[in-house]
Amino acid sequence: MKSTWRLGPLLLWLALIGFAAEPSVAAEAHTSPEQASKFVEDLGSSIVTLLSGDNRGGVDQHHEKFSILVRRGFDLEVIGRFALGRSWRRATPAQQQEYQKLFAVWTINDYEQLLGANMGDRLTIIGARSIGGRDALVHTKIDRLNGTPVEMDLRVRDTDGEMKIVDVIVSGASLGVTRRDEFGSMIQRQGLDGLISDLRSRVDNLQAEAIQD
Repeated sequence: MKSTWRLGPLLLWLALIGFAAEPSVAAEAHTSPEQASKFVEDLGSSIVTLLSGDNRGGVDQHHEKFSILVRRGFDLEVIGRFALGRSWRRATPAQQQEYQKLFAVWTINDYEQLLGANMGDRLTIIGARSIGGRDALVHTKIDRLNGTPVEMDLRVRDTDGEMKIVDVIVSGASLGVTRRDEFGSMIQRQGLDGLISDLRSRVDNLQAEAIQD
């Protein structure tokens, strides 16, 4: 049965970052497609509740609530490692820590910059299936008020009983792979420290814009 809930700018948030799964591990438990669908539905309801709130606690409190929601729904560590590709293993512990911190903050802030648009959009869960022997792929459709409908797949992974989104596929393309290609090209030109410096600049710019607002 299809499940539908109202969605704000979730599609834009997802498209900005691109989430990708790491290679499957045979010993890991299989993710139930039914439970993955329920997880996506519940996450969508939480997003709608946050977006429709009166924000009486102020901008900082709203940001904190949104950050918690994103970290609950998306495996930012897996996403970050995948985006870094082979360079993750070559990085020093200090570089890994700095990169993951900046990557997470940049991701969450990027999402938050798009709040308040397209509140009438609607997301429908069409179905779900197993993929890769470990994950579940939840197929969704977004009917937009000001645009054509868009279909996308959310790759969900159950790790020790905790569901997380680890990849988003739009029009058959993994957004995580796209991000890894982008980072890989930057590392080739500027090295890992160059990528980290670029991420730091992005985070600083986003935070400066938030202060001005």
